[in-house]
Amino acid sequence: MKTLLSISALACALAFGFMSCEKEKEEEPLILSDNKAVVQSKTIVPNDEPIFFNIGDNEEIDDETKADISLAGSMSLDLQLANADKYRLGYFDSDIETIEDIKIAVLDTATIKYTSKLTMSMVDGPAPSTPNAWYNYLFTSHTLATIEGRYVILFEGNEETGFSNTLDKVFIVQLTDILQNGREVDNFSIKTKTFTK
Repeated sequence: MKTLLSISALACALAFGFMSCEKEKEEEPLILSDNKAVVQSKTIVPNDEPIFFNIGDNEEIDDETKADISLAGSMSLDLQLANADKYRLGYFDSDIETIEDIKIAVLDTATIKYTSKLTMSMVDGPAPSTPNAWYNYLFTSHTLATIEGRYVILFEGNEETGFSNTLDKVFIVQLTDILQNGREVDNFSIKTKTFTK
């Protein structure tokens, strides 16, 4: 009888231990995955009207409520959120040159500077340079250039939300090329990377 009780007590202890371990595993939050990240490219032709862009679908759209970002201003190169109530916008610099090589570990340690808009920085000109820029205007040659290692980041949240690898989705944008014809921009190219869980 004592043996039967001992076996029952041991079985209960083991069952409780397994349930407790399973419960702990369930409580671990899901994190963003490098393996599920999707990289896309897009060439955009400047427009007099704002360009609304859906990053996930990689397309320009007419419905600003379904857009993630808008591109407007001089040569459509000023980037801001299409819906400031939904996303938080920022940028960071990295020694990594291509968006394909940006990983969650890089984002975990990046110094992200939050802003409402990204625009140009004037180099060698009369105006001071702008810290929240994602491209340069070279005043002496009147040419535009990408800022190497500069990445735009946006994710769902508000002013109090910071980057975390437990967010549901994170978008990274890199300006990769600006094609000029004299002082006009014929088009510019971006690459995007979408991280999900």
